[in-house]
Amino acid sequence: GTTPRKDRKDALFAAQDMISKMRNAFDDSDDLVKFTVGLFNVLPNAPSVVPSEVFFSIDLRHPDWPTLNKLGEAISEICEENRGKCAFSVKEVAKSPSLTFPHGMQNQLTAIANELDIQNIPILSAAGHDARQLHYFCPAGMIFVPCDKGISHNELENCNREDLAEGTRLLAAALVGLSLENLNE
Repeated sequence: GTTPRKDRKDALFAAQDMISKMRNAFDDSDDLVKFTVGLFNVLPNAPSVVPSEVFFSIDLRHPDWPTLNKLGEAISEICEENRGKCAFSVKEVAKSPSLTFPHGMQNQLTAIANELDIQNIPILSAAGHDARQLHYFCPAGMIFVPCDKGISHNELENCNREDLAEGTRLLAAALVGLSLENLNE
């Protein structure tokens, strides 16, 4: 902590500048870009010691694959411009293209919901789901039910029984329809 500012290689300040610049660069008025830094480790993580190393994760999402690629390619440049005296490295751990489920499946779920007089709207999910992995092996789709205050993927998530029952009715009818469709092939 006694090192003069001009001589410091403060990894925490560099990381802070990088993250701040990415947050600004990835901000969009449509709120389609999802930028999250969920993991942040500082070493040596001791009082009065200039941080020598910082590791942080970046989760970047956008429904349009070319846009997501373009944003992802900007990460190294932003880090380079804001590293100060520190070295940095960027390692891509996972990359998943944006995915649209088959329109036929989407249309079938919508038609069944309409037949059952279940209110429905198409929505975009920015979260990863098991159906994403199934999509590569068979046609897949998803049915969502409303959550109180729009909170999901959180311990406060709560759905009322009526909405759950409607979602179950839709799922059952869709499974029957798909089974009959396959029998007729």
